Amino acid sequence: MSADARAWLDGTVLPAATAALPATDLGLRQGLGVFETLRVRSGRAAGAELHLARLEDGGHRLGIDVDRGAVLAGIAAVLDGAPDVDLLVRITVTAGDAAPDWPPVPAGRPRVLVTRGPAPALPAPAVDAVVVAGPRAPAGLGDVKTTSYAGSVLAQRRARARGAEVALLEDDGAVREAADGNVLALHGTTLTTPPADGRILAGVTRRLVLDLAPGLGLTVREADLARPDLDTADLVLVSSAVRRLRPVRRVDGTAVAAGDGAHPVVARLLAGLEDLATASEPLRAPRAR
Repeated sequence: MSADARAWLDGTVLPAATAALPATDLGLRQGLGVFETLRVRSGRAAGAELHLARLEDGGHRLGIDVDRGAVLAGIAAVLDGAPDVDLLVRITVTAGDAAPDWPPVPAGRPRVLVTRGPAPALPAPAVDAVVVAGPRAPAGLGDVKTTSYAGSVLAQRRARARGAEVALLEDDGAVREAADGNVLALHGTTLTTPPADGRILAGVTRRLVLDLAPGLGLTVREADLARPDLDTADLVLVSSAVRRLRPVRRVDGTAVAAGDGAHPVVARLLAGLEDLATASEPLRAPRAR
């Protein structure tokens, strides 16, 4: 079986192109939904438990009861017979249908959609980045991975219009995150990343990198990154579950010292993330009772 796109929607496996939500779904109408994307090989994903926990927590914040059993069943279904290659598995849980009221109140069960498709190759190439005005999400939802992703999309469009692949979001005088990942800067042996204080979406890969760093002789510092901190860094990275680590080559046209990704920390962190993925428990459907 190939790595072609495949979907599972509330118990039914079908081609991803034909999986559709009804017009009454609150995820479609108001963006009331949460999602996670995992990079999976042989049924294993680095930080899978952290992804599932964040999905449940984000759902709770939006009033959505995430059924972990249904999520795991969907993952198992789309991975059934999958080739032994890296795949992207996206889990989307919406609030379902709404009662005729405002603000909308869910009237039925949440919907669970799980899709699979090919993953981009690793290691990810170095990228150019530009700083754009943030934040990525509305106040109070900065740390929730909602299906309302308009802020990220628009920031990425602005970056592409300026000839860059990545948008770094600046808010209140600090670079908080990328439109599609977290930002880390290395100065000597100190690895700094903005704090998970509710204003950023603290990624699972970010968490894993911070856990790996002390074993590589690095000191971890969670603190604001001002724009000049990126210019003086030995290395700037964007972390995400999809591409793991992307070295930043230039920020607003200014070269980063190890922008080609040749810094030894990059290879060692990537190796650590791969080890975590290989050692993780396989994602399995819950046993029938």
